[in-house]
Amino acid sequence: MKKLGKEPVNSNIKKILKELTMRELKFLAAKHRIKIKGTIEDDNFSSYRKAPSKTKYIKKLSKVLSEKDINSDLKEIPKPEKKRHRKRRESFWF
Repeated sequence: MKKLGKEPVNSNIKKILKELTMRELKFLAAKHRIKIKGTIEDDNFSSYRKAPSKTKYIKKLSKVLSEKDINSDLKEIPKPEKKRHRKRRESFWF
């Protein structure tokens, strides 16, 4: 298909999604009620769930969203709150 100069529709959407941060991808998934599960890792005595990767978000979102949806929804993302840093106390010895 690439030799003919044609690309699948999802490839353009995937390019747009790859440029986004994880924060923006999570917001889009939450807004469109898309659940993305992580992988389950097994240790010797226990198992735990790892967070989903960025590629999992991109694959799921590219199936559901269009370019218009992505651009309009990104305008609605709230700005992150600034974290308050503790003031450093003088050390005990000084």
